[in-house]
Amino acid sequence: SNKKSARRSLGWVPFKKVAIKYATGYVQYGKHQFKLWDSYGLSKYTLKTGSFVEDSRGRWYVCLVVESPKQDKSTATKAIGIDLGLKDIATCSDGTVISNPKFYRKYEQKL
Repeated sequence: SNKKSARRSLGWVPFKKVAIKYATGYVQYGKHQFKLWDSYGLSKYTLKTGSFVEDSRGRWYVCLVVESPKQDKSTATKAIGIDLGLKDIATCSDGTVISNPKFYRKYEQKL
Protein backbone atom coordinates (compact mmCIF):
# COMPACT_ATOMS: atom_id res chain seq x y z
CA SER A 1 0.00 0.00 0.00
CA ASN A 2 1.00 3.64 -0.40
CA LYS A 3 3.04 4.72 2.65
CA LYS A 4 1.82 8.33 2.23
CA SER A 5 -1.85 7.38 2.28
CA ALA A 6 -3.78 7.91 5.53
CA ARG A 7 -5.66 4.65 4.88
CA ARG A 8 -2.64 2.49 4.14
CA SER A 9 -2.30 -1.02 5.53
CA LEU A 10 -0.09 -1.21 8.58
CA GLY A 11 2.68 -3.79 8.84
CA TRP A 12 2.06 -7.06 10.63
CA VAL A 13 4.44 -10.02 10.77
CA PRO A 14 3.16 -12.99 12.81
CA PHE A 15 5.50 -15.70 14.02
CA LYS A 16 5.42 -19.01 15.86
CA LYS A 17 7.30 -20.01 18.99
CA VAL A 18 10.13 -21.71 17.07
CA ALA A 19 10.91 -18.54 15.07
CA ILE A 20 11.83 -16.33 18.03
CA LYS A 21 14.34 -16.49 20.85
CA TYR A 22 14.48 -14.25 23.90
CA ALA A 23 17.64 -13.21 25.70
CA THR A 24 18.09 -10.45 28.24
CA GLY A 25 17.60 -7.16 26.47
CA TYR A 26 16.74 -8.42 23.00
CA VAL A 27 14.55 -10.67 20.88
CA GLN A 28 16.06 -12.66 18.05
CA TYR A 29 13.93 -13.33 14.96
CA GLY A 30 15.79 -15.31 12.34
CA LYS A 31 19.28 -13.80 12.19
CA HIS A 32 18.14 -10.35 13.31
CA GLN A 33 18.33 -9.12 16.89
CA PHE A 34 15.98 -6.43 18.14
CA LYS A 35 16.63 -4.54 21.37
CA LEU A 36 13.68 -4.22 23.68
CA TRP A 37 12.71 -2.59 26.91
CA ASP A 38 11.65 -5.52 29.08
CA SER A 39 9.34 -3.98 31.67
CA TYR A 40 7.63 -7.31 32.49
CA GLY A 41 10.60 -9.60 33.08
CA LEU A 42 10.02 -11.93 30.15
CA SER A 43 12.58 -14.41 31.44
CA LYS A 44 9.96 -15.51 34.01
CA TYR A 45 7.57 -16.65 31.27
CA THR A 46 7.51 -19.20 28.46
CA LEU A 47 7.12 -17.55 25.05
CA LYS A 48 4.40 -19.00 22.81
CA THR A 49 3.67 -16.92 19.70
CA GLY A 50 3.63 -13.29 18.71
CA SER A 51 3.92 -10.71 15.99
CA PHE A 52 5.71 -7.58 14.93
CA VAL A 53 3.20 -4.77 14.39
CA GLU A 54 3.49 -1.29 12.94
CA ASP A 55 1.56 1.72 14.25
CA SER A 56 0.24 4.60 12.14
CA ARG A 57 3.43 6.61 12.73
CA GLY A 58 5.65 3.88 11.29
CA ARG A 59 6.99 2.60 14.63
CA TRP A 60 7.34 -1.15 15.08
CA TYR A 61 6.54 -3.16 18.21
CA VAL A 62 6.83 -6.80 19.18
CA CYS A 63 3.73 -8.36 20.75
CA LEU A 64 4.36 -11.61 22.59
CA VAL A 65 1.98 -14.25 23.87
CA VAL A 66 3.37 -15.89 27.00
CA GLU A 67 2.31 -18.77 29.19
CA SER A 68 1.87 -17.46 32.70
CA PRO A 69 1.67 -19.54 35.86
CA LYS A 70 -1.80 -20.41 37.07
CA GLN A 71 -3.03 -18.10 39.76
CA ASP A 72 -4.52 -19.33 43.00
CA LYS A 73 -8.25 -19.34 43.40
CA SER A 74 -9.93 -16.09 44.29
CA THR A 75 -9.59 -14.95 47.88
CA ALA A 76 -13.06 -13.38 47.84
CA THR A 77 -15.19 -14.51 50.75
CA LYS A 78 -18.63 -13.83 49.29
CA ALA A 79 -20.34 -12.62 46.15
CA ILE A 80 -23.35 -10.43 45.48
CA GLY A 81 -25.66 -9.97 42.52
CA ILE A 82 -26.76 -6.60 41.19
CA ASP A 83 -30.22 -5.89 39.74
CA LEU A 84 -30.28 -2.79 37.54
CA GLY A 85 -33.65 -1.04 37.34
CA LEU A 86 -35.51 2.23 36.91
CA LYS A 87 -36.88 2.84 40.41
CA ASP A 88 -33.43 2.47 41.95
CA ILE A 89 -30.20 2.54 39.96
CA ALA A 90 -29.14 -0.77 41.47
CA THR A 91 -30.22 -3.21 44.17
CA CYS A 92 -27.61 -5.66 45.45
CA SER A 93 -28.50 -9.16 46.60
CA ASP A 94 -27.22 -8.30 50.07
CA GLY A 95 -29.97 -5.64 50.36
CA THR A 96 -27.91 -2.55 49.55
CA VAL A 97 -29.95 -0.10 47.46
CA ILE A 98 -28.30 2.56 45.33
CA SER A 99 -30.91 5.11 44.42
CA ASN A 100 -30.94 8.35 42.52
CA PRO A 101 -34.54 9.49 42.02
CA LYS A 102 -33.46 12.47 39.91
CA PHE A 103 -32.06 10.08 37.31
CA TYR A 104 -35.40 8.80 36.04
CA ARG A 105 -37.96 11.28 37.41
CA LYS A 106 -37.70 13.61 34.42
CA TYR A 107 -38.58 10.70 32.08
CA GLU A 108 -41.23 9.14 34.33
CA GLN A 109 -44.24 10.63 32.49
CA LYS A 110 -42.95 9.46 29.11
CA LEU A 111 -42.29 5.97 30.43
